[in-house]
Amino acid sequence: MKKNIFSIFLFSTILSIAQNNDPIIPTSGNVVKDFVPQGWKKIALANGDLNKDGVDDFILIVENKSTLNLKKNNALGSDTLNLNPRILIILFGELYGGYKTAEVNKNIIPTAGSVETPCLADPMDEGKLEVKKDVLKLKLQYWLSCGSWSVTNKTYTFRYQHDQFELIGYDETSFQKSTGETTENSVNFSTKKKCTSTGGNMFDEKASKPKTTCVPFEVDKLKTLKELTSETEIEF
Repeated sequence: MKKNIFSIFLFSTILSIAQNNDPIIPTSGNVVKDFVPQGWKKIALANGDLNKDGVDDFILIVENKSTLNLKKNNALGSDTLNLNPRILIILFGELYGGYKTAEVNKNIIPTAGSVETPCLADPMDEGKLEVKKDVLKLKLQYWLSCGSWSVTNKTYTFRYQHDQFELIGYDETSFQKSTGETTENSVNFSTKKKCTSTGGNMFDEKASKPKTTCVPFEVDKLKTLKELTSETEIEF
């Protein structure tokens, strides 16, 4: 009997953790905080008119606060790894007040910590979420506190068109913390042009002699925010 009770308790605990890591986001609400799940917190917020209807829209990134997702790290890096999941939520403002959910992506924002790469800094520490000229820009920064001198910034640009958020641009800039040498890659899916710049130096203006090469390319279908994850590779 005790074994059965323990099994039921264990199953209930596992189910509760799973549900808390994968919450249901409401389809509508009166204020932005209505879309933050219980036990979660807002870590980034931006606003702007994404669907060009004259009403302000909001984009937020939320993170679970559960201590059950904190893992002790015995390797290099932080003593504790924060593996709490994060969700990107886009809200369209309604003409007469309130908001409706336009997009939910539970896979594109990396967790603060990584078991596979414990020296990796939180990609959102120097990350950024903003709306410029009616497009959504999401910047993530990747660098290691041990084992690497490279810093990489990845910026995704989305436009709401064809009733979805399509990836119209992607920029990836890398530099060496020891030398300042930079490499920049930029893909414009709207103009179908990709550019690569090498030879720059962010620490020394005299040594900075960037050379940029641009080439056209073909794309059959634009990627959408809905299908992207933090592991999606964008080809140059």
